[in-house]
Amino acid sequence: MSTTDSQDGQVEQQEPRAAAPAAAAAGTRLDPWLKNYAGRAHHLRASEVRSLFAVANRPEVVSLAGGMPNIADLPLGRLGDMIGSMVAEAGTRALQYGGGQGEEELREQIVEVMRYSAMHAHPDDVVVTTGSQQALDLVTGIFIDPGDVIVAEAPSYVGALGVFRSYQADVVHVPMDDHGLIPEELERILGELARAGRTVKLLYTVPNFHNPAGVTLSLERRPRIVEIARSYGVLIMEDDPYGLLGFDSDPLPALKSYDEDAVVHLGSFSKTFAPGLRVGWAYAPLAVREKLVLAAESAILSPSVINEMIVTRYLQEFDWYGQVKSFREMYRERRDAMLGALSEHLPHLSWTVPTGGFYTWLTLPPGLDAKAMLPRAVTNRVAYTSGTAFFADGTGQDHVRLSYCFPTPDRIREGVRRLAEVVRAEAELVEMFGTANDIPAGGTGTVDVPGPDAS
Repeated sequence: MSTTDSQDGQVEQQEPRAAAPAAAAAGTRLDPWLKNYAGRAHHLRASEVRSLFAVANRPEVVSLAGGMPNIADLPLGRLGDMIGSMVAEAGTRALQYGGGQGEEELREQIVEVMRYSAMHAHPDDVVVTTGSQQALDLVTGIFIDPGDVIVAEAPSYVGALGVFRSYQADVVHVPMDDHGLIPEELERILGELARAGRTVKLLYTVPNFHNPAGVTLSLERRPRIVEIARSYGVLIMEDDPYGLLGFDSDPLPALKSYDEDAVVHLGSFSKTFAPGLRVGWAYAPLAVREKLVLAAESAILSPSVINEMIVTRYLQEFDWYGQVKSFREMYRERRDAMLGALSEHLPHLSWTVPTGGFYTWLTLPPGLDAKAMLPRAVTNRVAYTSGTAFFADGTGQDHVRLSYCFPTPDRIREGVRRLAEVVRAEAELVEMFGTANDIPAGGTGTVDVPGPDAS
């Protein structure tokens, strides 16, 4: 017991302060709750792409790292007027809760959007989500138990790998080539996993203008991929944010169009309209759709009604497909600037030639490590994403993802020129000292990130 003076001057007896909770005592000074986290929380990792944003967004750095769409060409004035009138006319609806499946009007519009990829859905087949990233999370959550296998392309989208890791899935990669996922390799790996008694729940694929590889699954391979997955009882999760952004043709048929019951198709308005609205969707088989609605309601109650209504009115009142065609030409110009600069400054290297989307996949000279080289690239005022972000096991050091969607063509060319300087310097160091990991610290081996006033 301890004593203290009360407000009236009398001495009071006090109980000793309660000891810290036993759970907290089991943690560390930095995190007293360390021992209390669920097992899956220990599998959360920072995204290598997101962690670059603070540096890559500095004006002096040419960022070839992120996948931000260029939305400056949208009719922003007209959109502002539309949103203002929508709130004035229907604000009590737009600012209210909505249904867990999403607004029916938007689902009707999504059905029309999917027709461009040869899908013929009913609005009831669609679940609206907070971006396609939430759809990816919901599908994974309703199927994956710890230790289940997800088969995915090598490389794979970093955001998907983060979700899979958080649900404690084992990711097994399948090789790709310039024509996308290789059917023979998929069949071989699924056979090996079946013989080993492993439970394979999902095949995850980005078939169009792949992130990060930039390649597209060929028309000939598409029905074969669906057939192989179906034969092994593996549900396909088809992630297609870029399908409308092809430079040379309208979209190829979605995998979903070959077998509605074998595929969950994920779509998004982030790349073709506005990523800040966070509106995506899942088109799923009936039973899966019902579970997705329940999972979505548990997670967020309902999507943002006002954002859904903005997208709906945009699709109804604007020439949205004409805007997509404009985006295609703008991104084609940037793609051409990227490939031309690579040919000029790094002609001895190899890279993929995307026919749409945002990315190309660069192969580095032998001995170079993309992740180790990144700080030196940022010092030279250029940023990229290391290939290590796109493999579940952290390999991929010999590759770099380069994004051409956001910078102007002139900035892209300057960024590649700066990158080429770094690659040449790194190659000289490797020739002198060995692999990148053998380069001694200090001097040319360790550099500082530039300050915001660097020119």
